[in-house]
Parts: sequence; structure tokens; C-alpha cells
Amino acid sequence: MRGAGQTRQKEATMNRTYEVMYIVAPTSEETDFEKLVDGFNAVVTQRCGEVKTTEKMAVAVWRMFVRKFQDGQFVLLTIAADGKLVR
Repeated sequence: MRGAGQTRQKEATMNRTYEVMYIVAPTSEETDFEKLVDGFNAVVTQRCGEVKTTEKMAVAVWRMFVRKFQDGQFVLLTIAADGKLVR
């Protein structure tokens, strides 16, 4: 029979590092932008993941339109988590 410590140790060793990039619409207000970033981070931590870094990158302009926008704020999130969380 496994103890609680052994189960936690096994779960911790199964976590891998992932990079998740998402784009925020350029029309977002600064407070809404921060709430969105905090919300993504909260989802990771609530589901036993670890947020290693959150990098807010420069606004990028594209040659094509994505949902009627031609630019957006990129956010790169580096997390340690189980693959199920990332999915």
C-alpha cells in the first residue's frame, strides 16, 4: 500500500515543462488583459500545475487577419504540469 507521500512524489515526477502561447485581442483594456493572464495562471495552479514564467511579449502585426484583427498581444506561459492539464 502506498502512502500519501509516495503518491505525491510520483505525480511530481510525471510533470513536464510546456510552453503555452496565446494571443490577446488588441482591444482589451489593461485591467482586462491582466485579469485574463491571472485567470490562465490560476487555472494551472488550481489543477496542480506550476507556473514557471509568464512573459508578456510585444504586440505583433500580421499580414493576415485573425478574427477581424491584424495585431495582438502575445503571452508566453511556461508551466510544469501533467499532459492532461495542457490538453
